[in-house]
Amino acid sequence: MSQQYVIFKLNDEYFGVNIAHVMEIIWPQKVFKVPDTPSHVEGLINVRGKVYALLNLKNKLNLPDNQIIDEETKMLIIMINSKTLAFMVDVVEEIISIEDEEIEPVSESVSSYYKKYLKGAAKIQDRFILLIDFEIILNETHK
Repeated sequence: MSQQYVIFKLNDEYFGVNIAHVMEIIWPQKVFKVPDTPSHVEGLINVRGKVYALLNLKNKLNLPDNQIIDEETKMLIIMINSKTLAFMVDVVEEIISIEDEEIEPVSESVSSYYKKYLKGAAKIQDRFILLIDFEIILNETHK
């Protein structure tokens, strides 16, 4: 079966999230810092009267954070099992269909810390796309 994924970049790596979990793709919003939060929580954003926690996904995945906010930078608001959060991405590339058979287990060469947040990987054309399991991230963030 085929499912649609929002493909985005963090640094030079491609990632995907199932479109069924994406509530919105928005321009960066003003971030309200909250004291005493984990390092991967940037703060809170207010989008049309709704408040969301903003996660630093690069920090969570242990990637270098050289975030430069420009006209391509976007925020994605994700909802799974009535839990929501927002995170910033460098670029939203496209929405593509990926067949279930195209999704493979994540290679053993991927760091075990990083690997626990991935559902699998798919090679689409000349790109290797890592599919993020946001359910795990949301459950950890909402503890």
